[in-house]
Amino acid sequence: MKKLTALICVSALFCLPAFCTVGESPAFSFLSVEEAAEVPTLLRSDPIYYSSDLAAGTPTSVKIEVQDKDDPTYSETLFYDNSGTAVKGNYYWNYPDTLQSAHTYLLTETVVGSTETKIFSHDIKVEPEPFGFLLLGIAGLLFLRKRAKSLAAVIIALATLTTFSAKADCTVTVSARQFYPLSRMVIIDYTLGSEAASNFTVDFSCSSDDWETSYKLSDYGTLSGEGADGTVSGTGTHTAYWTPGSTFDTLNTDNMKVRVTAEEVPPTYMVVDLANNCRITYLDDVPTGGWTDTYKTDKMVLRYIAPGTHHIGCPQDKPFRESTDLGWHEVTLTKGFYIGVFEVTQKQYKLITDTDPSQYKGDNRPVEKISYSTITDPGDPSDLSKPGGFFALLNKETGLSFNLPTEAQWEYACRAGWETDLNDGHDISAESYDSNLNQLGRVSGSDNDNKGSPEYNHRHTVVGLYTPNRWGLYDMHGNVKEMCLDWLSNYGTESTTDEVGSIGTNRADCGGDYSSSAKYARCCYRKIVGVSVANASTGFRVVRVLE
Repeated sequence: MKKLTALICVSALFCLPAFCTVGESPAFSFLSVEEAAEVPTLLRSDPIYYSSDLAAGTPTSVKIEVQDKDDPTYSETLFYDNSGTAVKGNYYWNYPDTLQSAHTYLLTETVVGSTETKIFSHDIKVEPEPFGFLLLGIAGLLFLRKRAKSLAAVIIALATLTTFSAKADCTVTVSARQFYPLSRMVIIDYTLGSEAASNFTVDFSCSSDDWETSYKLSDYGTLSGEGADGTVSGTGTHTAYWTPGSTFDTLNTDNMKVRVTAEEVPPTYMVVDLANNCRITYLDDVPTGGWTDTYKTDKMVLRYIAPGTHHIGCPQDKPFRESTDLGWHEVTLTKGFYIGVFEVTQKQYKLITDTDPSQYKGDNRPVEKISYSTITDPGDPSDLSKPGGFFALLNKETGLSFNLPTEAQWEYACRAGWETDLNDGHDISAESYDSNLNQLGRVSGSDNDNKGSPEYNHRHTVVGLYTPNRWGLYDMHGNVKEMCLDWLSNYGTESTTDEVGSIGTNRADCGGDYSSSAKYARCCYRKIVGVSVANASTGFRVVRVLE
């Protein structure tokens, strides 16, 4: 058996808890179908693996039995656990000391789950351990003489990855082994460590030639267990099982390696405590009691949106289409981002700028009467250094980079996966009025519904009173129009990536406002505005793009 090796990898984590890192197992023996069918030889020091997770459903029991095929009078239960909890480990069979010559045994492991029973069995040969090898075992050096085509090929070792980060010490460790002789299945134990995240996406691959050629396990056999669907929750050790497909029937190697690629899924919510030195915290779920007024005034909450591909704009033949609508096209966003759950409110704006320019006052109502040039540099969206500008001050306080969303980011977040006029899966039924739209935001059809207070009728109201989209974002339809970062551009039907409008003279406000009729509050509607226009029907929400 080749000496064990460890792969040391280094990755970096910047500002926010999102990282992608790789763990690789040491080389282990991987047997072909023909080799696996042979009767192997088992030594006293060779471990027999057991796991109650091999059968589907809640674990019930796991049992290892042997029967002497040369002496039918001898059979024994080596290991039995019926605790009903998940167990796994190695059993070392203290076979009879009187054994003087090799015997053939039938080795059987029976695993019972609540919905499935699995039985693994194989003939094995057992022979007395040479005295010299016993001494090696006592010395703790048994692994040096383990043979590739016995259970001794089972290796438990860790390949440690080191991550340098100001926020988290992230690690991935991996061990893998073939469940021989009971099965050709490969058992993959991998440990995820992070101080910042508890949810991960994972991917499994293997190679027998030091990664000159690699195979994604789910494409070349059956992958099951934790992470088989590409996601896993919780730090600590997880186990996956891979049953090789026909591609590997003839492969016989001592150099099989398994690689686990893990990427942190950022926490669902970012919270900026504006009243407490802009301290940043993260939440995985909406807090008990929901988003109270504190999250709309003293704090600012943003929701993580994963990168992806989706259609935005409006098809040419769609009813109620406006000439200013973007063409219907596919956009790919390669970077995840956090976006405000609510429109920026007057109290939030005041805590950052010490001003409140709004016409219709209310701490938890959207800030308005501000223009694009008020909050950022109108000539260069990447320049956030405008003295006194909202984003320059916010970014200075947090040490992070917040901005307005691009049009593509805004519409992607608004739609939340839908391709309909509204972000609840409905198209509008009429140009001026739609009952579904009235549930999603303050528009002309719902502007006198007394939500917030009767005195707010016929104008914007408190943020977060209407039904959010399925990503938990409120008021993407109505209340106030929302400014976008990039210059106004028109796109045809060609696919784009990380779409940003080219330099021009105007920008777009999206989402409609409290006086908008139905067709002016669709996901794709955009109003063309100048950079210095400020009125009581336009506000904004913030975005933080992950690098």
